[in-house]
Amino acid sequence: MARRKQGDHGLHAGIISIGAAPGPGFARIDSVPLASHRRVVILRRWDRRPPRGGTAVVIDVLRFSTTVCALLAAGRRRILVASGPEALARARDLARADVFSELEFECPARRFDNSPALALAAGDGKHPAYVTTATGSRALEACRGAGRILVGCFANFHAVLRRLEAARGRVWLLPAASPGFYPGREEDELCAGAFREALAGDGEAPRRALAALRMTPRLGEFLRMRPKTGDEDLALAMALDRFGVVPEAVFPGAPKALFARIRRVR
Repeated sequence: MARRKQGDHGLHAGIISIGAAPGPGFARIDSVPLASHRRVVILRRWDRRPPRGGTAVVIDVLRFSTTVCALLAAGRRRILVASGPEALARARDLARADVFSELEFECPARRFDNSPALALAAGDGKHPAYVTTATGSRALEACRGAGRILVGCFANFHAVLRRLEAARGRVWLLPAASPGFYPGREEDELCAGAFREALAGDGEAPRRALAALRMTPRLGEFLRMRPKTGDEDLALAMALDRFGVVPEAVFPGAPKALFARIRRVR
């Protein structure tokens, strides 16, 4: 059994949590041992300790991960993730692209909010789609050193889980908006915990996590922040297995690649 380090919690055989523990009132999901060939790490401070090797899963339930799934499901053939507006500005095809982001910045592209509902409604396979957000795209950028990068959420939970069950080596779970970054935002932490528990054989983990999330004030806060598409976005984000797609991010020509390209795992 690994040694417990200060600041870790929920440490069991083959399972490690790294980063700031959730705040008071957080619905904790306890861990159980996993098979010896796999170690699962919930990496909350991915900005300080990015993943190296293994399989990384970027989890941003509201809304980066769900939006990327929606883009794939809508038939987008070219999806790219930029770490931020500065990187996005260097894209050569912005004038004919769609950009999905909640951030405010100027660009010549057709603009959409970081919204899975809009990603579905604006499905146009002819135009490239760029995604850049406050947390999810930054977490994905931090995964450059991972052996494989997947994008996960409740909406594609079991499709991602099947890939993780087949993976060997370390599994890194990155809650993009972890409580260490955003106190009170529990959705990514709950989803990461559900992946961890499901890998240990708990088939009810994702449903329990969704039930816990519904008991928090976070959903009401989100709806107040996003009055235009909030209801539709939340319905998609909370719909277990709504999308059967598994987005995989690759950095072509790394380490010089400006953008991560999203492709669908077959």
